[in-house]
Amino acid sequence: MKLDVINNDEIIIYLNKYYVKDINFKDKDALEEYFRCLFLNLKTNYDISFNGYYLINVYVDKFYGCIISLEKEDFEYYDSISNQIDMRISVIETDFLYEVKDPLIFISDNVNIYLYMNKYYLKINNDEIIKKIIEHSDIVYENTEEIINRALLFDF
Repeated sequence: MKLDVINNDEIIIYLNKYYVKDINFKDKDALEEYFRCLFLNLKTNYDISFNGYYLINVYVDKFYGCIISLEKEDFEYYDSISNQIDMRISVIETDFLYEVKDPLIFISDNVNIYLYMNKYYLKINNDEIIKKIIEHSDIVYENTEEIINRALLFDF
């Protein structure tokens, strides 16, 4: 698990596929229970407290795992109730892209290379190369369909 605390009201959590292999992303009740346990884990291990209303976007990729965006909504009602957590969970199944500076080192049948707005993106076709790509890239998980649809695909 990797954690990026953007500010007091926004956290991004990166979970690889082995960490989330047993999670049923289609069962909303099970997801709510999972997030309650995750909140407790974050409080215990990272001293991050949660209360209020959270928008939770779960971006799921079959090769990487998932990236969770937690964003606290500012409602006075929830601020007055301590230790109360409510959430709206959205699950978005998508193909993550990996922004790289030099795509030529990744040329293989395992990736597609895209050029969009002077940036190179890789789309993985199987998980054999993911460890190498993660070390040398930035993960893009939002608006990936738009990038793919507007980008120039390189054919090597």
